[in-house]
Amino acid sequence: MSTACPHCGQQISETAVVCRHCRSQVAPELRSVATADDQRDQAPGGADPILLIVLGLVLGIIGAAITASQPYDDDGLVYAGLLVVGIGSIVALVGTVALGVSIGIRHAARDRA
Repeated sequence: MSTACPHCGQQISETAVVCRHCRSQVAPELRSVATADDQRDQAPGGADPILLIVLGLVLGIIGAAITASQPYDDDGLVYAGLLVVGIGSIVALVGTVALGVSIGIRHAARDRA
């Protein structure tokens, strides 16, 4: 197993006391923060928050295109487009909240170290 050096970012052993690249001492509490930072920030369901935000924006654009391209006498497709916009907004909101939570967790871990 390896982790990133908190000083230079190079991969080192999790049990390393000194980084072989920059020769800095690696304190145990810094190793745990570096290991936490290496893990990909993920939403509770396991999805990448940035991916959720992009997916939400894409769904919103598709829904807006569906809504704008239909005459307003065809209520079914207009409502479907608005539904896709709403779903896209919710997905983007969930991604944004998950990203904020993961950033907060990282900052809290750094403050403890």
